[in-house]
Amino acid sequence: MATPPGRQDPRDPRLAPGQYGGQYPSQAHHPAYDPYGPHDRYYYAAPPWGPPDAPPGYFAVAHLGKRLLARVIDVLIAAVTAVALIVPIMVTAQKRDPEMETAVGNLAVASLFLIVFGGYFLYDGVQNALWSRTLGKRLMRLRVASVDAPHLPLSRGRAFGRAALYPMGFGFLGMLPLIGLITTINSFSPLWDRPKRQAWHDKLAKTVVLNDARR
Repeated sequence: MATPPGRQDPRDPRLAPGQYGGQYPSQAHHPAYDPYGPHDRYYYAAPPWGPPDAPPGYFAVAHLGKRLLARVIDVLIAAVTAVALIVPIMVTAQKRDPEMETAVGNLAVASLFLIVFGGYFLYDGVQNALWSRTLGKRLMRLRVASVDAPHLPLSRGRAFGRAALYPMGFGFLGMLPLIGLITTINSFSPLWDRPKRQAWHDKLAKTVVLNDARR
């Protein structure tokens, strides 16, 4: 009988029984230099993603390339949605105030920022709070987890806290001259972070991005 997707074959001789009755690859099969496992090695289980006593490497950290591609997908979805909402507002405002100098113009500009940043905050926060991943991460088979409890779904507080840091925090910094470089460095910081491959917003939110077998 075939092994369900995302689970290790219990007949695999490398598997060792766990304290909580689970089975997972033994400690000897994970490289000592990276306690969270090598990139793209699928040491994970279906929800609830394995027992809490799983050895290092059971929850494999996501490859930066997959993370960036997931973020691009999310940005495109959020951008298309924002444009669909913003265009009618701006067209209506310009008809009433061609120079965009009155209260109508100011309200239109304020609506633009609210939709862009508020919308992305809700897009990121709500999905991670419900499913521990956004649509982009779902397509790339990734999920966001708490550093101290990777075997559990991400809590709502941590999901919205992470969304407040990125895209709200680092997204806003990315629009500022020179300071926007901070956002770029943050995006690539998992390249040199060890062992959890965290971006700065992950460190602040105490989260980590892991591989996920689910669709």
